[in-house]
Parts: sequence; structure tokens; C-alpha cells
Amino acid sequence: MHTSKILKEALAKLTKKFPENFELSIVLFSISAERLIKQHLYEIDSVLVLDKNNNTKHLVKFKRLYNKIRNKNFKEQLELMLF
Repeated sequence: MHTSKILKEALAKLTKKFPENFELSIVLFSISAERLIKQHLYEIDSVLVLDKNNNTKHLVKFKRLYNKIRNKNFKEQLELMLF
């Protein structure tokens, strides 16, 4: 199911006056948020989205990215870009 449909369903359930609908709407909102975050991370770099079927090459890329982020010069450059 597409994320927009899940959000519409969550909103519809939230507006109904039954307690079980409220609980289900919270679950649907959290699923939508997770999907949107994963989509954004994947657009930045597919290495940022890990799943159960990651191969060794993917994990090596992730380790390189992790080491790059831990580099002090990279952090300083990133902070300068934010301001």
C-alpha cells in the first residue's frame, strides 16, 4: 500500500470515536513515518537504508561512510554547510 493511502487511513481512523481506531491510527502513522524517513535516507544514499538481505559490498560501503562521518574534518565541513 502506498504511504499516502496509509496516511489517509490513519487520519480517517483518528477522527472516529472508537478507542480501537485510535490505537490503529497510531500504528498507521508510525508506519508512514518510517516509510517516509527510509525514502529520504535512500535518496541521500542507499547505503543508509539497511535491510535483512544486505550483502557484504553494501556493509563495506556503510562502514566506509561511517568512518567518513567520524572524521573530524568531515564533521567541521558539514557544520559549516549547515550555517
